[in-house]
Amino acid sequence: MNLEQHETLHIEEIYRGKYLALQRQTIRLPNERVVLREVVIPPDAVAMLPLDSRGLVYMIRQYRPAAKKVLLEIPAGILDPGESPEETAQRELIEEVGKSAATLTHLFRYYHAEGYSTGIIDLYLATHLSDVSSPARDTSELLEVVSLPFQELYEKVLRKEIVDSKSLLAIMRTAMLMKEPGFSY
Repeated sequence: MNLEQHETLHIEEIYRGKYLALQRQTIRLPNERVVLREVVIPPDAVAMLPLDSRGLVYMIRQYRPAAKKVLLEIPAGILDPGESPEETAQRELIEEVGKSAATLTHLFRYYHAEGYSTGIIDLYLATHLSDVSSPARDTSELLEVVSLPFQELYEKVLRKEIVDSKSLLAIMRTAMLMKEPGFSY
């Protein structure tokens, strides 16, 4: 049986909002069974771990309605039409933490909820940071910027105090990079 041989028979849009769409897809599996799948279609996004020369990471605290609590997260945002992931990363750094990065290192790209969503996030390590005098804040967000030493942030991961996937992945990947010979920030 070839798992690649799924056939989409029908797609019905159930909902379209400002941020995402929801589809009901009728799929024929390689074993000929026909199944229904619900697929969430959000815009693609970027997230970045801004690390300065002193080893401080600039995080944001914000209320997340789905989690029903304030979370500590790395800055992130969705791509505007025609914008590259790198352009989005720079724009979001300015909007959310008032920083610009001279270096953006692509860590990796991943599906944030592959079981039901098409959404992809590109993760970056943002280094060689400089202050932006008057950041263009997004008025639809209420954020608090927090700077923490990387080691303290890493320990928060180990204590299970960081709970969102993009932050966990970026922190753990950066910790791995820091062990490589020649790594600098």
